[in-house]
Amino acid sequence: MALQEVTASFLRRVRGQTGPLARAQRLQCQRYASTEATSDTQELEETSFTQASPSTSKFPKYDPLARSRKYTGKLPPSRYQFRPPKYYRGPLHPHQPPPPSDPSSREFVPGPFSLPRLKQTYDSTTAPDLMTLAYVHHPPGYTAPQKSARLRPWQGASPYFANRPLRGPRGGDTLRLLRKEYGWQEIPAVERVTVHTFVKDATSDSARLHVAGMVLQAITSVRATSHSVKKSLAGFNIRAGQYLSVTSELKGESMHHFLSECIDVVMPKIKDWRGVKGSSGDGSGNISFGFTAEEVALWPGVEVNYDMYPPKMIPGIHVTVHTTATTDYDARLLLGAIGIPGQLETAPETQQSCTIKVIDYSSKRITHHDVAGTSQDLQSFLTSTPKPSWAACRWIYVNGLDHEVIKSLGQARDLHRLAIEDVLERSAPSKVDWYSNNCFMVLAWQRLVNNAHHHSLTEVFHDGAPAAEKQDALSPIQRGLRQRTKWCSTSHREFGLSSEHVSAFMTSDNTIITIFEGAGDEVLHLILHQLESSRTILRSSNDPSMLIHAVIDAVVDLAVPIERAIAEAFAELESAVLENPDIKQSKELYRLRSALTILMDDISAIGSVVKSLCDHQEAPTLSRPDDADPTSTPQEVLVPISPLAKIYLQDVNDHITMLANATLRGVHSAENLTSLIFNTITARQNGSVQRLTIVSIFFLPLTFLTGYFGMNFESMPSVNENTESFFWVIAGPVMLGTMILLAPSPRWLSWFRRKGGRRR
Repeated sequence: MALQEVTASFLRRVRGQTGPLARAQRLQCQRYASTEATSDTQELEETSFTQASPSTSKFPKYDPLARSRKYTGKLPPSRYQFRPPKYYRGPLHPHQPPPPSDPSSREFVPGPFSLPRLKQTYDSTTAPDLMTLAYVHHPPGYTAPQKSARLRPWQGASPYFANRPLRGPRGGDTLRLLRKEYGWQEIPAVERVTVHTFVKDATSDSARLHVAGMVLQAITSVRATSHSVKKSLAGFNIRAGQYLSVTSELKGESMHHFLSECIDVVMPKIKDWRGVKGSSGDGSGNISFGFTAEEVALWPGVEVNYDMYPPKMIPGIHVTVHTTATTDYDARLLLGAIGIPGQLETAPETQQSCTIKVIDYSSKRITHHDVAGTSQDLQSFLTSTPKPSWAACRWIYVNGLDHEVIKSLGQARDLHRLAIEDVLERSAPSKVDWYSNNCFMVLAWQRLVNNAHHHSLTEVFHDGAPAAEKQDALSPIQRGLRQRTKWCSTSHREFGLSSEHVSAFMTSDNTIITIFEGAGDEVLHLILHQLESSRTILRSSNDPSMLIHAVIDAVVDLAVPIERAIAEAFAELESAVLENPDIKQSKELYRLRSALTILMDDISAIGSVVKSLCDHQEAPTLSRPDDADPTSTPQEVLVPISPLAKIYLQDVNDHITMLANATLRGVHSAENLTSLIFNTITARQNGSVQRLTIVSIFFLPLTFLTGYFGMNFESMPSVNENTESFFWVIAGPVMLGTMILLAPSPRWLSWFRRKGGRRR
């Protein structure tokens, strides 16, 4: 038998053991350790393996659990070691997944080895530029206002109000985001991008939904999620539970890669693309834009495998960019900085030249102050020149929307921040809001303007135009006025309609603040004419609410000429329609009817504001520590409307009712004239058709006979053996008989038939 080497450690372990098995192992060790050759039979005889020893006949009890615990060790870390439960049971559950940064985690992703170019550009260039351009610097000693408390508490001693959640803001259930002042923590950034598509053809073919999911995964590199319909719509053949849309949500590196492809590859290929529309935001910093099916095919992931997709099954997509900004303007500013073109709305901080006048008056005295149109001059004037003790009312007149001026005015007079936003929002509806220390109202003002005074931008930007005129023409207010005036123009006349908003505040200390967009001079002259005379009710009453009545009355009175001018235009059009109706007149009527509809809507809204002022009852005074905070919650107010002002407001309401009724009659007249034009044109067409019918009847027998005698048969005696007179001998009676039978019956034939019936 071959010799084998035995290690010393194994020998020491064998010598230390006892029992028959140990003795057999020692003999084996001696055998392999010596050079003598022994047989296997001799070894078995010499051992006492089969003999039981009285001291070692009892073996220890076998315990499988103890053995498993003894020999169980920790496995090396592996990403497949963790067996997650079916759902996450919370942070206190003993089975917790490893963090994503752990290599053993299923969510572990090595890298990133390099940041996307768009992320690097934002960190190095875009964010510092935005902070430099929009950072708000405050003078030393500035104290920030308290945090906005837009939720209203429940007032009353009822136990039902105890520990109850706060109420929402007055006027609606939507809690609008307020624009914060720029600081290093308020720089907007892109949070995530949502790519969505709705497949309307998936109701009949579910394969289109799979194609849409493949397209989204190809352009986003993220697996798409399908969504089902929650409610059935029988009109659109949609059932609840049916999958009709897919969505991909991008974050982090995939988001930056998707935006980079949009900016660098797809958007430059789109022909005549004007960028993101200015109305594509939700008001909270989220901007949406879309791509058609032809534009989606420009994506590299789709273009490289374009033949793989079925024809005409590539869907269009909607892209929503979610940012940390709280306003659409800041979000569009961010998108423009990273390279997405779009129509940037006018910033709330737009500087515009404005006129400021401060008028203090009482029944015996009146003073005028002209203030320069800057926020610093206005703030210094209000600080150095408070309202005199003899003045019953102070009127602050502002003509022009300058954000800094309005902001300074709001801080000086403790105006609510939401009201300031409504002043700057040119699409705000006519309304009245009551706050703890003031009353705020917005009026839509329609006025008649001369089109000759409103020049186009080409006329304004000539070489000799002054710089101030060009700057005013580029201001958003003037652009809006020019567009609205052009849209509401009565074309065939030299007059048009202009629409703007008038904002007014009435504070508890008898201060009236009126803010116009740019055409407040007309109202100013009307009211100043009344204030100059001490005999007018506006001056002698010493009532600030009468000044509010004067502003509303001037707005309504300036809308009356619109109805008269349109009535004259209707009279001219009515005469023209009755004499010679034409399809071009319907276009003129459409413009007039559109202008009347806008006027009627605005006048009705002003009537609602007047009714609210008349129905307002003075509330008891509230004592709150933050009652003067401009960001405090609107409460029941303390600004009274005098009984005298309510009486005169009722008269204004009567004028509004008369104007609304006249406008409604004008709308109905426009509709009737339009119907008359089309009915007259239709009647003319019917007459033309009748004349054509008579001509057709006249030539019908001739056509038949010509076709008969024009046959090229060899044997045709009626043609070959007769002359042309034979054709007319047959055609004349046939034509006459056909016309008598088919043509409309003449009067003499009807008379002859009646006479024949009487004789019988």
